[in-house]
Amino acid sequence: LDMVPRFDNGAGAMAEAMAAEIGTREATALKSDQTIKQHEQEIANLKQQVASMESRVGNLTQAERELKRRIDIQKRQEETFAEVSAMFTKQEGMVLRDGDKGIIRLYGLTFPVGKNTIEPKFFGLLTKVQDAVRKFGKCQISVEGHTDSRGGDTQNLRLSETRAQAVA
Repeated sequence: LDMVPRFDNGAGAMAEAMAAEIGTREATALKSDQTIKQHEQEIANLKQQVASMESRVGNLTQAERELKRRIDIQKRQEETFAEVSAMFTKQEGMVLRDGDKGIIRLYGLTFPVGKNTIEPKFFGLLTKVQDAVRKFGKCQISVEGHTDSRGGDTQNLRLSETRAQAVA
């Protein structure tokens, strides 16, 4: 107890002083135990918070990776559209974008009146179309044919279909 024993007032007074000191130390120890338990609870709570934050950071990192992946895909698509667009002169055609869809509208491909025959002078243009389709990679292709207003509707519909088949 770090007390100097004094028995001037008898053993009873010394015993009371010692009991009081022990009581003080027990109270201090009890408070220390309670403080330790409080700190241990705070540490447990902080560990839970850290685990929760680490989980959220992990989810955020995953969301960031997904966003980066989407941005990279969009950037590659834009680069491909720009590259394919540069393949055609204004007289040959135009590359348009409709959302994720690409449209190659040819101006430089014509057919003789009432025919579906592709003339050899257009083979180079169609080769450019083939190259463009390869650059887009996996894609669905829709080919449309058109006619002028000469002839009947049924005849022009059939002619536009056979022209589209010739291009395909």
